[in-house]
Amino acid sequence: MLYLSWLPWPQLRTTGLLPAWLAAWSDQAANENIRTAVPFLGLGLLTGGWLLDRGRWSWRGGLGAWAVLTALAGVAEAGQLLLPHRSCDPADVLWGAGGALAGLLLLAGLAWLLRLRI
Repeated sequence: MLYLSWLPWPQLRTTGLLPAWLAAWSDQAANENIRTAVPFLGLGLLTGGWLLDRGRWSWRGGLGAWAVLTALAGVAEAGQLLLPHRSCDPADVLWGAGGALAGLLLLAGLAWLLRLRI
């Protein structure tokens, strides 16, 4: 996550880490903000799943996980201040926080539907 945020150039197609179709989508100007939310959605799902698997899920734990993921988005953006071809955008922190919240809520809803203990 931090690696992709701290690349010298914001175009992800140059990394070779993503499939070509995903890199092309993420490099479009219309998707610059939402591309921050997508990995945080995945991180929210993974973090919530980890909490649930460990029996540590609670609304307080979910809120704490969301705060940590939001702080991670803040660190990722702050690191861009040191890169000459990148720019720190506070809106990206909000997009990351929104993606993390969506992932955590999606997992909580799924767990509730499946009657898992949350």
